[in-house]
Amino acid sequence: MNADSFLDSGIDLKLVKAGSKNAFFEPEAAEAFSRADVDMFSATGKHIDPYSIYRTVEHQAQLYANRDPNGKPVAKPGSSKHNFGKAADIRNTEEAEPYLRKHGFMNDVANDSDHFHYVGAKSNRNVLSGLFSPSEVHAAESKLTADDFLDSSIKSADDFL
Repeated sequence: MNADSFLDSGIDLKLVKAGSKNAFFEPEAAEAFSRADVDMFSATGKHIDPYSIYRTVEHQAQLYANRDPNGKPVAKPGSSKHNFGKAADIRNTEEAEPYLRKHGFMNDVANDSDHFHYVGAKSNRNVLSGLFSPSEVHAAESKLTADDFLDSSIKSADDFL
């Protein structure tokens, strides 16, 4: 992927390193991913191993068109969290999962155990504390629309919980 595709996307992305690999995320997710990687490296001497992070809508369309009906789920173009720099597919899932969860990434996509998307640390604390299941948090967050933020009493997805 070249720099022009990032510029054309209109998405604000930040480059972070995971070992020797480059990873592009939206800024808040980038910071959280970096913290997760540093924590994992400090504890294990290993880095988180991402293999698919930001995707253009065009790339997502190719994946969707070529998806295996019996394979991993593939989101429609423009609806994947990868299209917004908020998701990563991870090779060393079992090792990385506790560090990713601690820093606000969730894995709640059925049949896609290596997919993690950023929900933010506060939402993930609700899951970790046992207040809500990952699917309940995801369902609440997915109900948000731009119109919800016109109501001054609703500040975030947490107001739905």
